[in-house]
Amino acid sequence: MSSSRAQPIQAQPIGPVGGAFCYAVAVALLGAGPLCALLDKSWFAGVIPGIFTFPIGVALVAHTVMWRSQARQLAGGAEAIAEILSVDRIRPTGEGDETAELTIRLSGPGFEPYDAPCELPVRSRPFAVGDRFDAVVDPDDHTFAILG
Repeated sequence: MSSSRAQPIQAQPIGPVGGAFCYAVAVALLGAGPLCALLDKSWFAGVIPGIFTFPIGVALVAHTVMWRSQARQLAGGAEAIAEILSVDRIRPTGEGDETAELTIRLSGPGFEPYDAPCELPVRSRPFAVGDRFDAVVDPDDHTFAILG
């Protein structure tokens, strides 16, 4: 890959319902401190929960904005095929599931094929070199998402 090309980025787009849910949770996190202060009629009662919940709420809003913009960006993207070139590593996620770190080649009409790192949840049948998945790609900046 030449240095003038954009680095591929695996998108994690979410739909409008997921976005609304994330924003609702963020509002609850952002409002936890002020709500505690109002209910207890004490400024200090709002500071303690707010120290923890406010930064989490801000981070959730920032990530939701990114996820939704990736969804909008990929809505007009090019259809592609992602083929596994190598299974680099299987790692636990800490939630009882495992994630496969893969190297894939994205190809399709309207753009030059390119290789990219990719992470996918491990499924019942192990990933193998040569497995193919449907994908969508933004040919301009190489943002991609694996479908299904």
